[in-house]
Amino acid sequence: MGGSIRISGSPSAISDITVAAGWQVLDCAAGENDQTIRMVCIDESLGCNHLFQDGAVDTVVRLPQNCNSGPFARVADHWIIDDETVMTSDDSASQIHVLRVDEDFEKASGRHGDVSFQILAQTDVQTAGKHRKRPTFESTNGETETVTASNDTTILEITLQCATQDEFSFGELVSELESNIAFTITIQLTVGGRIIPPVVSSLEFSAPTNASIGGTSVSATSLQGFVSGVTLELVDVALPGFSLSNLITVAPTFTIAAFFDGSIVNQTNFEPVLGLDFSINALQFQFPVNGAPVVADVSAPSVPVSIFAAPNEFASAEWAFHINSQLNVFINGLGESTNLFVNYSAGFEGRMLATSGGTPNSVSACTNIIKVVSIFVGNIGAFFQLFGPDDTVTLFESTFPMIDFCGESPLSSSSPTRLRSRSPLQKRDDPVVASCPLPAPTAIDTITFEGMSE
Repeated sequence: MGGSIRISGSPSAISDITVAAGWQVLDCAAGENDQTIRMVCIDESLGCNHLFQDGAVDTVVRLPQNCNSGPFARVADHWIIDDETVMTSDDSASQIHVLRVDEDFEKASGRHGDVSFQILAQTDVQTAGKHRKRPTFESTNGETETVTASNDTTILEITLQCATQDEFSFGELVSELESNIAFTITIQLTVGGRIIPPVVSSLEFSAPTNASIGGTSVSATSLQGFVSGVTLELVDVALPGFSLSNLITVAPTFTIAAFFDGSIVNQTNFEPVLGLDFSINALQFQFPVNGAPVVADVSAPSVPVSIFAAPNEFASAEWAFHINSQLNVFINGLGESTNLFVNYSAGFEGRMLATSGGTPNSVSACTNIIKVVSIFVGNIGAFFQLFGPDDTVTLFESTFPMIDFCGESPLSSSSPTRLRSRSPLQKRDDPVVASCPLPAPTAIDTITFEGMSE
């Protein structure tokens, strides 16, 4: 993440102790802003005396690169070594000055007036590829970060041995995902305030975004029960950040996770196979919003859909599946911290409901599925009263019709046959309750829809 800082103040408030200002450092501690520095003036024509305008104490000084952990520090004390000098290049004796410097800007007396700052930080983030449990991370040319992951993912898989009228068989509750996700995000952050006295008075955050979320979701239910908030992490990666010693630290991360909720009643024998295709084009926003316009072009085109159901009467299945991607930008500055975030959620919400059919001894099954997309920006933790502790602004929220389909089949006179079979699995610790439904007549013919969504 690249960044820059600009500071400003009265003529006596800010000075320089580098070679550019005529100073030669005799000794200092590398990587420290809280230290004692010994130095001599080697060229008065470059402005050594500027440091002492209205006194050196409480002046904000630029430090040499090999003598700091950040570019600026406060002069806490200054004195001259009376009995020691250094010969300069023109054979003159130069007094040795000693500066005690630190980052305790809150201790400054204000004798030089306010010292203001403005920080600009920006980076480009790219995430791409099919996702697996262990993503790889690659930084290209120091500017674009790429997160890649591959392989299919099983979000939930429960198998139980269930009794039928004639035999034992295996019932299942399964959710699988094959994903192909790509995000291109430019993180832009502007922070302004004062070093003396220390306060952040303005913050503008934006993350222009283009993204595509594609793949296939497959679920299968021949058990009954409920699933509450099963979550599978697909990607969690730290991105290069930006730091100016104790003044400000910016640490961005990017996460992708899959979420599944569901409720299944009776014998559904239900298997939806749903294509994923969501696009976010040229998302533009500013946070805090403060009246700034939001631009969000989101599309969810037609995708392949396959629905298979062989339920008994009065069986039902309701579920919600979402891919939740989130950019987090943690900021720590001048003693306070907050986490800014942009959340991108895309997925499905659906219901299959079985009832008595239109003819005797038959079952009707209707399936309704919608696509759901939401994008919102917010923060966790107040920050210098610029926003509340948990402000959230919705940037985009919409639903798109996907399928509304009904079919009918005669009922069998015996217990169900299943759509798929699996071997028994170990029990999971997820918030899942599953059991075998009571044996009951189910659809003889699988009620099927195969085609493109709306």
